[in-house]
Formats: sequence, structure tokens, C-alpha cells
Amino acid sequence: VAMGSGISAALINIGAAPGWHDTGRGQRLRQLFGGYRGQDIWAILRKLKSMDDGHGFLGFDEVQELLYLKAPSMLFLWDIFSQQNELFAAKELLTVACVFSSALLEEKARFLHAVFDASGRGLGTGSEVASICLMVLSVLGKVTGAMAKAKEVTPQLMVELEELVPPYAEAVQLLGSKEAFQKERVIGQLEIDRILTPSIRDAYESLPLHLDPLPPETEPPPPPGWASTGRAGGGAPISQQNNAQRPTLQRASTLPPGAEPAERHLAWFRRLESSTTKELDSLDGDVDDTIHPWLVIQNHEFASIAKDLPEFRHVFCKSICSALGLPAHGNCVEVVNVTNGSIIVEFLLRPRAHTDSRTAFELSMLLDKQLNSPYSALRRGPLGKYLGSALLLSASPQTVADPELTGVEEEPVEVKLPVTLQNAKVQTNTFELGTPRAAILRGAAASGACTRQEEEEAMQKLRDAVRQLYEARQRQTKAKAAEKQALKEIRDRDMLIAQLRAELED
Repeated sequence: VAMGSGISAALINIGAAPGWHDTGRGQRLRQLFGGYRGQDIWAILRKLKSMDDGHGFLGFDEVQELLYLKAPSMLFLWDIFSQQNELFAAKELLTVACVFSSALLEEKARFLHAVFDASGRGLGTGSEVASICLMVLSVLGKVTGAMAKAKEVTPQLMVELEELVPPYAEAVQLLGSKEAFQKERVIGQLEIDRILTPSIRDAYESLPLHLDPLPPETEPPPPPGWASTGRAGGGAPISQQNNAQRPTLQRASTLPPGAEPAERHLAWFRRLESSTTKELDSLDGDVDDTIHPWLVIQNHEFASIAKDLPEFRHVFCKSICSALGLPAHGNCVEVVNVTNGSIIVEFLLRPRAHTDSRTAFELSMLLDKQLNSPYSALRRGPLGKYLGSALLLSASPQTVADPELTGVEEEPVEVKLPVTLQNAKVQTNTFELGTPRAAILRGAAASGACTRQEEEEAMQKLRDAVRQLYEARQRQTKAKAAEKQALKEIRDRDMLIAQLRAELED
């Protein structure tokens, strides 16, 4: 099935419009953004997040700070896409940079999927996919003059998604077409890469955007490290400019404190306080955002993988990375150990540095959801044959004592949960603490104990509780680090006081 009568037809119609060459806008936008590659459009997104105030629109000065463009180019861009010559929609700006860049089609699709994913967890709704398509068509329409209407595209897209994406079709059967389209997050990177992107490739490759060569004098991409600088347009940082305006004050501030002999002890204290403050300010960066889970693969013998453990480790890491939208070549998924007991995989899970807004905890929750879905990218991948009755734990399985928390019942039950994400580090007395039972909650609707909506609400409360517990542990880690630093500071000051006393006695 291809999106022939929907998105593809709209793209072909826009590509055939004479406005691309008649107005010259298409060639000019390619000249502005054709030098941008995949990493450059991601740099724009990172910089936007660092300066975003949350309302989704940018003023002229903000756009000028965000983009590495000269003033005439900025005015050209502003004239086409600004709303009432006052604001520029942030998502439209990112779409313009993406569409007219020289990134591959797959890279553009992944980027836009991340931009429009309101949850930030790598799974989108049908409505968000429709928003991507309509925004791309709107951007191209402003260039060529051939506009596509949402009422013509969206209904057809709803039908095609049901035919193309099995998890979405299952959601439609359970919830109905409208609610599934608006709320169910079942479209991940795997569906984008393997199903949706190939379905529009022929139409995309028919566009002048793809066929025409880059125009002469294409502007170069931003320099390395541009996204981390204070301003995109160059020039000295504000702090340097302020210092240049006050040279006298700068020279005075660089004088060593306690230069007077009678104030020698002040110099010691000032240097010690400065060092301590810097170390305390860096505590947040020292706390590694890493989850340390265990995957217990049941009903499989360890001997079946023991003959080629390196290959199993490779398949495990590659499958998890692919399912979560992480780079396979990094250390986002790291297998610590593989042991016997059916098969127990101990591994580390961490987000991609600097380019992923998701936390390690959010990645673990997404992994839990993929393990519980029979249509997920993880279960359909090469690791899927091992995941029939797997358990995901956040502590070593040897420490799990409560069968209700692990999801392993002592007596057979009607509804068997294949995977649960649990936290075994605080299992002192689960009945005293009133810990939610995920194994009982999930699947309760299927057994008739409650409605599907009640089950989802209960599971959401459980996820919120686990998230709060994770955040509490992060705060505890930082507090312990601060306490350790404070004790070190006290010891250093005691040593300093003793040294000063000795100097005063001399």
C-alpha cells in the first residue's frame, strides 16, 4: 500500500506546479539551506530548545539569533513565512530548514517525527503524523502556490495509516478511528523508516527539490560548535563586550584577594570558597543519567546462546537501540553481563548525549511499553524470538521477593503479563507500602475486572509513582554528593585553620 491518493498525490501536485521556477523561491531557499546536512538541522533544534520560552513562536530577532543567515536572507525568509509580519512559528521554521536541506529523506522524516512528537518519547500519534504532512505541504505550497487542504489529506491519511501500521489498526479496533488517531502513540521510528518513508519516496524524488542540482553560491552550513554559542551571528559574547566597556573594573577584580600582609588569611578563604562553589555547581553534571535494568528471558535455555555470546550481545544492543531510536554505534545500550537462570541480561541504558531530550527513565518506560506490545519494533526485530515471556526488572532478580511485583504468579492466572517494569530496590514490605501491582493491573480489563479506561488510568498512576520514585532517587544521589562535598570542605577548612594558626604563632 502506498500513500498514492493522499500525501504522495499532494506532493506530486505541488511538484508539478509552475511556481517553483516562476517565483524563484524554491531555488533561493535551497541556496539558503542546501548546505545544511542532517547534523546541522539537529543543531538548529538543540539551539531552539535552549532559547524556547514555550509559546511556540519566534520574533525577528529570535529567528536571526537562531539561524546562521545574513540580513538579506533573513528578510527574504521572513517575508514568505512570518505571520502578519510579526511572528514565525517555531515548527514551521524547523520544517523549512529540514525540507530544503540536503539531508536524506530518512533523516528528514526522523527529524520531523522528533519535532512534532509532543511526548518526546519516540512514539507519535496519527494526528502528529498528519501535522507533519500538512506542515510540509504548507511550506512547499507557499513556495509553489499549490496549496493542499487538510480536509482533503487527513481523512485519506487516517485510512492509509490503518492499512500500513498494524499497531495503529489494532488501536482503531479497540478505541475507534477518531480516538486512536488523536491519542494512541503507536507510530515509532521503525514505522517511520520501514513503512511511511518508503511509501512517499517516489513522490518525493519527483519534486524539483530532489531533482534540481544545488544552486550556485549555496551558503555554507554553520561552523562546528555553532549551536552551543550564545549568538548565531558571530561577534564577541556579551560578557566580553561588557568587560571591554569596563577595563578598570576588570583589572580591579583580578587583583589577588588579601594582598595586604594583614589580610593574608582572607586570600586562603577566598580561594577555598571559589573552588568549593565551582565543585558544588558541577554536581548536577557529575550525576550520570543511566538506568541499570535486568531483562529476564524465560523459557529459553542459556545453552542456546552460550555458543556465540558476542553475537547475542550485538543483536541485543542493536535491537534495543533500533526500537528506542538510539544510535547503534554509541554506548547508549551496554551489556554488562549475560548469566544463566533461563537467560538474564544485565545492561545499562542511557540517552544519547546532547541530542536526545529524553531521560534514561523515559527510555526505560518506552522500552517497557515496547516489550508489552506484540506489534512493537522490538518484538518484530531479531530479538523478538526471545521475548515471549520476558521480565524487565530494575534490580537484580536475586533480590526480588514479592511475586506480585515481578509479575510471576505462584498459581496460574487467566491473563499473563509478558513483561513488567518493576523497582525492586525498595521492596521491604509491599503490603505496608501499598505498592501498586503492575502484574495485576495490566490485563485486568481483558479479564473483565475493570474497563480499559480504568486500567489505563491505573497504569498511568503506577507510571507516575515510579517516575516520582526515580526523581526522588536522583535527588538523593545529588544530596549524598553534596553531603560528601560539604564534609570535604569542612576537613579542608579545619586543615586551613590549623595552618593559619601555625603561621600566626610563628
